[in-house]
Amino acid sequence: MEMNEFKAKLLQSTRKLNEAMDTCLDRMGTREGLTPNQARIILIMSIEGSATMGRISDSASIAGGNLTNLCKVLENKGLVERARDPDDDRKVLMRLTESGTETATRLDMWLTAKLEERLPEYSGDLTIMAEALEKLSEIIIEMTKEKN
Repeated sequence: MEMNEFKAKLLQSTRKLNEAMDTCLDRMGTREGLTPNQARIILIMSIEGSATMGRISDSASIAGGNLTNLCKVLENKGLVERARDPDDDRKVLMRLTESGTETATRLDMWLTAKLEERLPEYSGDLTIMAEALEKLSEIIIEMTKEKN
């Protein structure tokens, strides 16, 4: 494959993947009364555990102000709570409540079931696929750090 063809496929595939993931988050979130970004936050917090707003913002790719509003809604729904970092009183950590953990489990079960339906023939390749996505992400992140 030539570089121009690779770049075209890269742009097209990343756009499709992003749109498809947003659609999945919308479908699974709707089942729980959540927006796609709220579902994304719940899933990320279930993986990362207690985390600062900055860490959640980085993981979810959601700007700080938007994240604050989303977390307030999740807090009002009883899905997340704020707590002081035991190691640094200046930091506030967000964590899932028991209800938030139950919601995250249902979201994860839905996503897992949908992926398992469609990926059985790739089961041996999942590690390769994940590693390739991670490597590609690292390369593009390094490119963004360059000044020119």
